[in-house]
Amino acid sequence: MIDKINWQRYEDFLERLNKLAFSLNELAGRIIKQLINLTHAIFSAYSKIMESKSVFKVFRFITFPLHWLWIAVWRWSIKPKEKKIPFDDEGFMIITGIPGAGKSSLAFEIMNRSLALYGKPWYINSKMERPKYNDIEQIYYRNHAMYEFKDFWSDGKMHERPNNLLFGGMVIEEFHRELNYRESNTREYKDVFVPFMDYLVTVRKSIKRIIALTQMNKVDVQMMNVACHISEVKINIGFNYPDWLLRTGAFKLQPLGFYIETYTVVNQLSGGYEKGTIKKWYLKSKYTDWDTFDTYAEKDDYNHIPLHYPAATKKVRITKWVGNKLLIKY
Repeated sequence: MIDKINWQRYEDFLERLNKLAFSLNELAGRIIKQLINLTHAIFSAYSKIMESKSVFKVFRFITFPLHWLWIAVWRWSIKPKEKKIPFDDEGFMIITGIPGAGKSSLAFEIMNRSLALYGKPWYINSKMERPKYNDIEQIYYRNHAMYEFKDFWSDGKMHERPNNLLFGGMVIEEFHRELNYRESNTREYKDVFVPFMDYLVTVRKSIKRIIALTQMNKVDVQMMNVACHISEVKINIGFNYPDWLLRTGAFKLQPLGFYIETYTVVNQLSGGYEKGTIKKWYLKSKYTDWDTFDTYAEKDDYNHIPLHYPAATKKVRITKWVGNKLLIKY
């Protein structure tokens, strides 16, 4: 009997608790609705004030000093999501380094960072980005667009303008192969250099950013003059513990970041140059999936040329592989 009474009390308690929760939920809904209506009314009134310049001017004065709160909110709303880096600058930039220093890897990180923050892919004249597969569309795709340098600049003219509405910038891989300043007196060089240089001086008004990658410590002196800065890079490769622990579980080494020395160019009367303002900084890699990067993208560039087989006095004939040894019969 006592158990039945206790159970009834328990059920009554649960029912009262349920009614209380329902009432609180209704109250919260009414409060939220009133707040939404109040916010809408405030913004509507503000919009009407903004429509009248004379009224808005008076409104700015009578709200002193509270209007500084609005100004602070506005300034916070336009603040960049990430701290600005030198490669966010508009203009022509050069990245140098010895083979294997990480020039292409750094460029790939810059491109992916720009895509993530500003929503625009880049132009790239290299196959450094491996195609990815879309299961829904059942197609292979790349985030960034490939191009041929001479499709834009050749034969003494510019054929098309890089599309700054769709793309955030342009990377020129192996720049010294496109414009080798040792050939500056040849017609072939000038047919490419003249239209490209003409575009380069207005790059901030068009594609905004062009980054040239080269192993050379200098390029054509005119291009050095228009470059907003030059960066020397050294890649930092290591074990990505967060990636291993939280995502892939793969034991592998990959780029963790880049040690960078960025400097401006100061021209000398002798025709040479020296480093100006120098900034040493580190860029952490956090926007790139390195499984999509192909560090040997240019390995097939000479596959169209016949492969050489050594021969002393007789023709060499390759017979077969045995284990990891190649048996050659003369």
